[in-house]
Amino acid sequence: MRIVLDTNAYSDWRRQGTWNELISQATQVMMPTMVLGELHGGFQLGLAGRENQAKLARFLGLDPVTARAFHDETLPQEGAKSAHFCSMCGPQFCSMKITEDVRKYAAEQGVKEEEALKAGMEEKAKEFVRKGAKVYAKA
Repeated sequence: MRIVLDTNAYSDWRRQGTWNELISQATQVMMPTMVLGELHGGFQLGLAGRENQAKLARFLGLDPVTARAFHDETLPQEGAKSAHFCSMCGPQFCSMKITEDVRKYAAEQGVKEEEALKAGMEEKAKEFVRKGAKVYAKA
């Protein structure tokens, strides 16, 4: 059986989730370059970035330099080499970037991340209603 992992599947595998059995039975495990770039970008934001990068490299049989090259391949412009997001979603919709922003906001406000998330969701809900509560809005 051949399988292709996305970011969620890899994360599930790391947490000893349901993907463990599938991965152990697979004859070939593949991971798109975009996913590698997304994971690498997330590792840059996390507290255990080097450790997570090393675990991914061992999982894939890659060294960290090659993993970094995959990230850079998804963002070929020189200025994007230090980007904390991959090219799949970009900075406006990148969950890794949003997580970084929430952590920064929580630190600035002196609150826990969970409290910052709750406050942010409440604020966005009010903004959504103020703007007419339409899912599809003109930019």
